[in-house]
Amino acid sequence: MDNKKKKNKILLQIVSVFVAVVLWIIVGYTENPSIDVNIKSVKIEYSGLMELENRGYTIDGEEKPSQISVGLRGKRSDLIKILGRVSASVDLSQVNQAGTYELDIDVNVPVNTVQVIRQKTTQEVVIEPYVTQEVPVVVKQTSEDKERDILIKSEPVSGTLEITGAQSLVNRVGCAEINADISDINTDSTQKYPYRLINKTGGEIDKKLRVQTPEPDLLVKHTVYTPVTVPIKTDIPDALRQKYEVNVKGISKESVTLGVRNGEEVIAALAVFSDGVYESGSREYTIPIAETENTYIPEEDKTVTVKAEFTERKESSATLPVQITGGESNSNIMIDVRIAAADGVAVYDNVSASVDLTGLTAGTHDVPVVFWTTEKVFVIGTYTVRVTI
Repeated sequence: MDNKKKKNKILLQIVSVFVAVVLWIIVGYTENPSIDVNIKSVKIEYSGLMELENRGYTIDGEEKPSQISVGLRGKRSDLIKILGRVSASVDLSQVNQAGTYELDIDVNVPVNTVQVIRQKTTQEVVIEPYVTQEVPVVVKQTSEDKERDILIKSEPVSGTLEITGAQSLVNRVGCAEINADISDINTDSTQKYPYRLINKTGGEIDKKLRVQTPEPDLLVKHTVYTPVTVPIKTDIPDALRQKYEVNVKGISKESVTLGVRNGEEVIAALAVFSDGVYESGSREYTIPIAETENTYIPEEDKTVTVKAEFTERKESSATLPVQITGGESNSNIMIDVRIAAADGVAVYDNVSASVDLTGLTAGTHDVPVVFWTTEKVFVIGTYTVRVTI
């Protein structure tokens, strides 16, 4: 019996507390007292931004939307009505040049019966030049099936994208990157893809930062090729051979799989050294493999590592006898030529000259001279000799 009385007493106490709280709430709202509240996270809007950008300036690209806390005083019912409707703004209309400014914050309360009793009064704003710049567009293929019997070249229809924003942020953008899924591509086509802005260190530009672009998607052209595997050969342009004796000692891979179309026949892929200044001695060089209009080399195979030794050549003159083939002439021919060779090379052991008279009739003719050389000697220019038959 005592336990039952105790339980009833506890239950009665709980009910009494609940009723008291409900009555307190009812009385509070019925009386509608004046109270103070603090509203956090009131977003600061920038007025006059478009006009500022028309004058060639904008807020700092890193300037994320700022928020402030605002203290308000008013009747409870009025405060409830304006929840979510309090705003703050900073006026940029008087700014005319780049710099750092401390600008007034204007807090807007939508009813005049509520008073602002506490707020941050100013906001630091960094103003920068508002610039436009073109960045390259890069296409990366995804979901590529290595077992497919085709190669697909994916390239942007436009090689650049125009971006606009604060100078410091625009200068950080390295490229616009497209991830193109080619798993369902079987014929030549053009498709639209979204893109990301990538900074110069390889990271993605935060979408919250203020960089403006004209299009949400970019066009990518897909071209289908037939794969063939061919050997890789090195090619030394004449302009480089004139300056250096080049001895290729090794190559990182002997062959490459490339794409062909329109009946293109490829016997070998050429790794072409560019003209320029090379240090004497043996070193490794990254050399691009040349493409033609009807060939395609996947990105990962576009270069090859070549180990080569460069020896600087010097120019000199040499007088060579000209051998006559394909006929007879009463001329005893000598020719002066310009030669490029490294120090210590015996020029006359590494070059000879000849002319072919096959098919020429009696008389005097200007005939082109053909030179035989080893890799140690380079003949500068082209020559002809006058021959009498």
